[in-house]
Amino acid sequence: MNKIAIIGCGNMGLIYANSFLRYKIVTKENLLLVEKNTDRQQSLSAMNIGKVVTTDDKAIADCNIVILAVKPQDFKELSQSLKNVINPTCVVLSIMAGTEMSFIQSSLNHQFIVRAMPNLPVEISMGMTAFVHR
Repeated sequence: MNKIAIIGCGNMGLIYANSFLRYKIVTKENLLLVEKNTDRQQSLSAMNIGKVVTTDDKAIADCNIVILAVKPQDFKELSQSLKNVINPTCVVLSIMAGTEMSFIQSSLNHQFIVRAMPNLPVEISMGMTAFVHR
């Protein structure tokens, strides 16, 4: 069974979460919504689509997929806590625009990176995503 953590639950992060649930890729119990803002944590909890945790939660280490859906300018600070909890065997999928894979790898001290550029129509399963991995 997949265990997925979505780091950053803005528009694109929630699109992924809802699609994963809709297509039974993950269950609510195995979906972590990682959010640092306490007000946003409360609204995410009220949505009841996954377990809401903070960026240093040890449960992230149990995930086989970690999705980076944060603003690129927030990543450097965020990576300091994430690199301590990301499982070395998980796949990290970044949807951050303009962020090089080598920067993500060095910031997280992690080698399994996939970079994808989804577009908004993925919300209705009519979009596409280009990706590259290293």
